[in-house]
Amino acid sequence: MGILNLLTGGITSLAGQYMDNKKAIGAAKHERKLNKINQTGDWETSSISQMASSMKDEWWTFWLSLPLIAIFTSPFIDLIMLGEYTQGCLQIAALKGLAGLESAPTWFTYLIGISISASFGIRGVGGIVNKLRKGK
Repeated sequence: MGILNLLTGGITSLAGQYMDNKKAIGAAKHERKLNKINQTGDWETSSISQMASSMKDEWWTFWLSLPLIAIFTSPFIDLIMLGEYTQGCLQIAALKGLAGLESAPTWFTYLIGISISASFGIRGVGGIVNKLRKGK
């Protein structure tokens, strides 16, 4: 009987050790996920507090807006320079402005989209841009 007890005790000891290891691995995975969530929150909070006193967002928005202003206002300036208004000229000028944006380089339109989404605090813009690229 001593050998049988020794064998069953060894098997149950191994099974118990295996279960303890599985629990420890599960707890470690859970802890790692919690740490990742906390780090993401800490990074976002830190980033937001740094942006509050930074002017670089406004700086880049200004420079990216200049070509947009030129693209959209050019047809209206042409309309003013003609000096003669006919019905539908304003609509045609607006459509020419939108067509001008369509002919802008793709990288520029991506930068505008990223800038606008960042100003609204939208995350995951990279994924959206990649989906747009695959669609074209």
